[in-house]
Amino acid sequence: MTSDDLKLICLEAIAAAIAKTGPRRGALLAKCPPLGTDAAAAWQAIMFYAAPERCGLGHQVLFTERQEAIYREISAALVSGDPLGLTASVSIH
Repeated sequence: MTSDDLKLICLEAIAAAIAKTGPRRGALLAKCPPLGTDAAAAWQAIMFYAAPERCGLGHQVLFTERQEAIYREISAALVSGDPLGLTASVSIH
């Protein structure tokens, strides 16, 4: 998997971890998406950065290689202050 592929996968996972309807539209989901999904890995990475007490280590222990890569990529982007190197031409709608 190339870094561009991983970036696209991360963007799709982040989009899946964001509420699409209701009063919290555009905000991170209140609960973690189902275990075993890319959205769960993205949610865990974002929530670990924002509110680590809400993260379950059990989810992280059971990550697949793909989910681990998503988690690490998003975590590194958040810590470095570079949200996945997004440009105006890339959108997560």
